[in-house]
Amino acid sequence: MKTIIVSTFLAAASLGASAMDYNIDWHSENSAKNELTRAEVKADYLQAKAAGKVPITEFQNRQADRLMMQAPSTLTRKQVRQEIATYRGQIFFDTHGH
Repeated sequence: MKTIIVSTFLAAASLGASAMDYNIDWHSENSAKNELTRAEVKADYLQAKAAGKVPITEFQNRQADRLMMQAPSTLTRKQVRQEIATYRGQIFFDTHGH
């Protein structure tokens, strides 16, 4: 008896899921109307982003910062040490008022 009830329930649940129209082929209709190339779309996006017209979230800011920190450095050790010394000097002067 349990098997019949469970199988009936599963059949009823699957009928509802299969009746949904998910509009899977939406991209084929839109891509036929689109006259821009991928490169043009990318260029437009980068231009809008540089102009500040593309809103980004705090999460996206943190993610971009993290990716920048993970990028391989092109500086030599000497250059890094010079930057650290410069920043330490700025912090010292900022905190002690010199």
